[in-house]
Amino acid sequence: MHGAARQRPHTTTAQRPSATPPPAGRRIADEGSTAVELALAVPILLVGVLLILVCLRAGAAHIDVTSAASAAARAAAAQRTPGLAGDAAHDSATTALAGLCQSIAVTVDTSRFARGGAVTVTVACTADLHHLTGIGLPAQITTRQSATSPIDRWRQEPTP
Repeated sequence: MHGAARQRPHTTTAQRPSATPPPAGRRIADEGSTAVELALAVPILLVGVLLILVCLRAGAAHIDVTSAASAAARAAAAQRTPGLAGDAAHDSATTALAGLCQSIAVTVDTSRFARGGAVTVTVACTADLHHLTGIGLPAQITTRQSATSPIDRWRQEPTP
């Protein structure tokens, strides 16, 4: 019997589960769990997407207001008188933020308005976010930024 292979008897230690359905009147414990998971997951995902959109809008508003404040400060520093500086800063900020803000507030500090001095402009923008909620809930975000621009020390003083 050297050439013949010995066959071992086939033994299994675990029984295969039965593929027969449960008896009538009994339900499987996890039946319908996919629908429940979906019903819980979809609103959570929608709230997450909405939160991401609000964060993106808030970031964009911050960048826009920072840019508008810088432009307004530069426009104010280029003027010859403090009164003209305030008007130029307000016009510049309003133009830069047109259509982006529900309300705009511009404050101009001309206390150091002289050759070699500086002018500081603060811009506050209230942006309306109700279109992001999708269900018309009121939502607003206010962003406030300041910028300072130096006044050229070699420019001529205005003549009275």
